[in-house]
Amino acid sequence: MLNRVVYMPLESVSVDAALARPVHDPAGHVLAGEGQVLSSRLRQRLQQRGITMVPVCELLSDEAVARRRAALEESYDHLFRHWRTTPCMRQLRRLLTEHRVGNTQ
Repeated sequence: MLNRVVYMPLESVSVDAALARPVHDPAGHVLAGEGQVLSSRLRQRLQQRGITMVPVCELLSDEAVARRRAALEESYDHLFRHWRTTPCMRQLRRLLTEHRVGNTQ
């Protein structure tokens, strides 16, 4: 299992979901803190302040992580098709994959 932060439309996030990161207004003021539970009152307050997307944790199953990793590898095969397979290129691909999927090791 892997947790990752995704930004979802405020109206589609269920009440009682916890925020994965602080929510800021355009001026940089914190409107809601990391871990704060999204109540109907908080949702209304965020909507009034013009917030449309909020960060929440998404739990990915091992199968979903494997599918995502396989899709990325296929994409990288195409992107790096003209490059030799060198230790540096393998390292770059590994780092890209960890960044995109998350470090599951």
